[in-house]
Amino acid sequence: MSQKSPQSKTDTTLLYHCFDGAAGRLLIAVGDNGLASVIIGEDDEELVAGLISEHPKAQCAPMNAEQQREHAATAEAIEAMSHGQAANITLPMALPGTEFQQAVWQALCRIPRGQTISYKALADAVGRPRAIRAAASACGANPLALIVPCHRVIASDGGMGGYKWGVAHKVELLRREQLD
Repeated sequence: MSQKSPQSKTDTTLLYHCFDGAAGRLLIAVGDNGLASVIIGEDDEELVAGLISEHPKAQCAPMNAEQQREHAATAEAIEAMSHGQAANITLPMALPGTEFQQAVWQALCRIPRGQTISYKALADAVGRPRAIRAAASACGANPLALIVPCHRVIASDGGMGGYKWGVAHKVELLRREQLD
């Protein structure tokens, strides 16, 4: 995962594009520092509202046709990920977050496709075995659905736990990854 220095949530402009994925509608948002958000939802209105909520100080505008072509490879890679397939993102990613969140997000990226771990195992993986709730909160703060695969974390009892973009999407993403 290539990454630029953390982006503040005060980017002046985020350009977004909504498109269909296997587990629902997807939104990608790109700012000066790279890919700022990947959001899963049911409809474009919900996606844009989520983007504005994540980046309240940014001007959010839809991509024009030329900008969509410029970011088509990123959209195609994310759409493939929604089908449970492996894909590479070449666009730099802007991942603002605390040192702990960054550690959790890096640990999430090491979970193999089609596999899951518990929130406890995630906390253990970042060297903070008692920080189970904090690890779960870091998953909830993840701005890049699918790329930072927080959907691969489940409760210790085997239940799904929560998911920022809805448990139904989490179940579908895991199902697709296990089929691939």
